[in-house]
Amino acid sequence: MEYFNEDEILRYFQKEIGEVSKRQIKKLQSEIDTIKTKELERIEKEVKSEINATLGRDLEELQIKHRQTIHEIKTTTRRDLINFREDLLELVLTEVIKKVQAFVKSEHYLALMRQKLTSISFGKQALFHISKKDQGLKTFLHENYHEYPVKEDDNINLGGFLVELIDLGTTLDETIDHKLAIKKQWFYEHSHLFLEE
Repeated sequence: MEYFNEDEILRYFQKEIGEVSKRQIKKLQSEIDTIKTKELERIEKEVKSEINATLGRDLEELQIKHRQTIHEIKTTTRRDLINFREDLLELVLTEVIKKVQAFVKSEHYLALMRQKLTSISFGKQALFHISKKDQGLKTFLHENYHEYPVKEDDNINLGGFLVELIDLGTTLDETIDHKLAIKKQWFYEHSHLFLEE
């Protein structure tokens, strides 16, 4: 398995999410267009037939029925699209998490954490938060940053660290969980899984 730095990993995940999303969106949009076209043709035929058989008040009722049917089709399609987006996101996240878990077990992960830690200006008081599963990082922190306590945090599942720089009054979140949450939000905002009017 080839290993990358954090920026490359984030670009890879972003690219992977984008490619999977585009393929699925294209396929779904084609299916939606086909279904929409067929349904609209069927509905138009029915409406024309009924319009020819009725006058005045009946015509208005048919137009209302037509609009309601179109609205129902759009509502159903929107709901299906939302469900599809959620399923797609779950599929992508499952794959990403598997790759992240493999990365966290590698030497490249500790090298990346070491690099991040060396760029931090620590004050006199700091507190590290790490995943309970991340014993490699815990050992590294105890050996190299022994003056600062390390707390196992139930909110960190994948890896990385959060450090409270107490005397500086700031917190740095370098957890993979945080980075993944940002990418998940980006996907929701940029997936383009919506039905155009």
